[in-house]
Amino acid sequence: MGNPAETRQREAGLEMRPLLFEGASARLMLPGVQELIDAFRGTRGVLPGDHLVLRWAGVLAHLHRVRHIDDTRDRVDRRRAEVVALIDDWVTTHICPEEAAVGQFADEFAEAYVSAEIGLISRDATASAIREAWDTALARAIAWERQRAQVVAGLSPIPWPVETSQTKKLRLEGRSK
Repeated sequence: MGNPAETRQREAGLEMRPLLFEGASARLMLPGVQELIDAFRGTRGVLPGDHLVLRWAGVLAHLHRVRHIDDTRDRVDRRRAEVVALIDDWVTTHICPEEAAVGQFADEFAEAYVSAEIGLISRDATASAIREAWDTALARAIAWERQRAQVVAGLSPIPWPVETSQTKKLRLEGRSK
């Protein structure tokens, strides 16, 4: 069985062309956290030639903003699912032939970032709610970087929080008591 992204593109009548040309290696990487945040803010991924994942990340953030003001969420959620599939197809085609849920990570990160952003401008948000929203966004940023390392470099995810010998010793001592 072939690559699912290639199959969908073939069925749609689109030709698959390799993106292997000099200087293309940077374009075949997944963007980092700061680049994604810039895309969520609309400052990256908007110009021709920008990374497609950044463009789609900006679309995901926009759709999450729309969800906060629009009661008809079904249409927005369907579009989000389409964008998540686009990201996954791009990753499957250009970086990692195995299925990697990168699109879902991008969607969750966009949702957390937009929720934190909206908390800052909301009159009803408490300081603890805003802090919790930004903590969630930070956790999603860490999850994105872990997934990015795993997909791009084939690295095992770094355990979070990082366990030092001292914290491990304290954890083991706590068990023995």
